[in-house]
Amino acid sequence: MIMPDEPTIVIEAVRCCCAARRRGACDLMPYIFRMLDRYGCGMLTLPVLGLVQASEACLRRRLVTGDDILSDDECGLLTLLDEPEAAPSVFGLPADVREMAGLLACAALCARIMIRMELGRYSGWEVQAPLRAMAHR
Repeated sequence: MIMPDEPTIVIEAVRCCCAARRRGACDLMPYIFRMLDRYGCGMLTLPVLGLVQASEACLRRRLVTGDDILSDDECGLLTLLDEPEAAPSVFGLPADVREMAGLLACAALCARIMIRMELGRYSGWEVQAPLRAMAHR
């Protein structure tokens, strides 16, 4: 089995989550788990779901997913995984939900750590820079 790269896993899982919701599923975890488990990384279910839910809470709407090309929301999620400290600006959050940007940044950082641990690409050092950046606000 070929393990896809980090962005591919995230986008596939987010699209699976959103598709299950559109079909009327109340519990999204089994759908996300089955999709991720095909790659042997079912343990990423909760970090991905947390990232989706935190994003939607900040946006005050459901995420929009793409088909052949990435949607703006999907591009935003990938940016968040690379730069969790950029949470306030990635989605252009309204002023009255900017205090929730910390929640979104935390969800993105946790998801990034878990994804990289699962893919064997994690070093503890990479966590310190975003945490320091968030702490100095």
